[in-house]
Amino acid sequence: NSVLDDSKILTLANGDRLSLPSTVKIIFEPRDVDNASPATVSRNGMIYMSSSGLDWKPKLKCWLANHKLEDKHTQPLNHLFGQTFEACWKYASAELTFVMPILQVNVFQAI
Repeated sequence: NSVLDDSKILTLANGDRLSLPSTVKIIFEPRDVDNASPATVSRNGMIYMSSSGLDWKPKLKCWLANHKLEDKHTQPLNHLFGQTFEACWKYASAELTFVMPILQVNVFQAI
C-alpha cells in the first residue's frame, strides 16, 4: 500500500519516498480500492464510473468541439474513427495481451 501524507510525500510500498512539488497533481485509476487504507481514501477525491457506461464516442465528440473544427472536417473524422477504431479495438482485445486491463475509452484517449 502506498501512502500520500499531508506534506505531499508519497511513500511507496517498497519504502521509497517521493517528495511531490506543489505543481504536481496525480490521478490514480485503480480497478478497486479494496486494499486502500482509510487515510488514503480520506485524502483523495473519488469518482466512481462504471466501465459499462464509458465509451470512446463522447470523447471524440468533446475533442472535436474543443478544437472548433468546421463541419467539413468533423464529419470525415467521425466517419474514419467510426469505421476503424472499433475494428482495431476488437483485434487488439482478441489478439494482443495487455499488461493490465484497460478500458476502450483509455485507449482512445491515448491516441
